[in-house]
Amino acid sequence: MVTITKDGKRLAVKSPYDAEFVDGAKDLGGKWDRDTETWVFDVRDEAAVRTLARDIYGTDGSDADGARVTIRVPLPVFSQGQEFRVAGMTLASRRYRDSRVQLGDGVVIVEGGFPSKGGSVKNPQLEGKPGTVLEVRDILASVAAKILEEAGGATIVGDAETVPVEELQAERKSLLARLAVIDKALAAAGVEG
Repeated sequence: MVTITKDGKRLAVKSPYDAEFVDGAKDLGGKWDRDTETWVFDVRDEAAVRTLARDIYGTDGSDADGARVTIRVPLPVFSQGQEFRVAGMTLASRRYRDSRVQLGDGVVIVEGGFPSKGGSVKNPQLEGKPGTVLEVRDILASVAAKILEEAGGATIVGDAETVPVEELQAERKSLLARLAVIDKALAAAGVEG
């Protein structure tokens, strides 16, 4: 999902497209490298770049070998535009009014579904049938924590023995500590968080 590599004075980030990440990358002086399909930053901005990635995607890639979980996400019944996204992940999308809904990698429908058509020719829409629930399988626990934060009603699937509760609690504690550091830096700069 997200990888960050260093090459001398450059830091390269490969990640799924997310408009909010693009805005943040530009704010940090990042430049899009079309050849490598990565965002490139000054290596001195590594801490800020990693924070941006964690804020958007729930991970900066450093925990790629971490625990994985499966979660269920209820799809809002109202229109999502052409796609339903959380934590920088596209869970479902409809490119054309008459096209079948495409599910993201590791995503399945466990309840409900989608109408065969949605929206208009010029404005396709993704609308779930009432009660539609998507299951997102084998994602990093840190990404699951981000999805749980963003998607109301999302839950972790599995019994207490398979859910890495301690790891999720440690990740939460780490994120809260990082937020405290950010709040302190913003307060020192005279900016409200």
